[in-house]
Amino acid sequence: AAHPETSITSIKRFMGRRGSNVNLSEDALGYPLRADGNAPVTVSLHGREWTPEEVSAEILKLLKTLAGEGMIEPPEAAVITVPAYFNDAQRNATRKAGELAGLRVDRIINEPTAAAMAAWGAWRVGLGQTRGPRPMHACDGREPATGGESSCHLLATRLVLTVCWRTSSRQK
Repeated sequence: AAHPETSITSIKRFMGRRGSNVNLSEDALGYPLRADGNAPVTVSLHGREWTPEEVSAEILKLLKTLAGEGMIEPPEAAVITVPAYFNDAQRNATRKAGELAGLRVDRIINEPTAAAMAAWGAWRVGLGQTRGPRPMHACDGREPATGGESSCHLLATRLVLTVCWRTSSRQK
């Protein structure tokens, strides 16, 4: 990352988790993480504490904007995939992130189910649309220990390319 001190990675692994459910020695990521008792896990960034849901909402807002650029109408609804091992608290936190991003979350489905439905098996990240309410699909890694770094890398590459393209287009 160009600015590691302001970069948050692998936030998905903390969705819906409380401080008592986090082992800081196992989950240390290189950025300030607060995991106190029964309080939600938070990260410090730009002078405030962010929940994983808030960080994820910012990512979803960006995905919503990028997806809207290629559509006639911006997406209003989402079908979001989660790892099959996510519990109810993690699924609810994911739904909350979608809602914070301004999306109507129509469904939360397991990643293996989404892969089977779309016959994408090996794909790690997908954005797509369907007829009707145009849900957005955002999928990432299945490994709980890595937090989907492959997906983060793909998304970061896409964002960097988009920013570079927009910057160079404006300068011409």
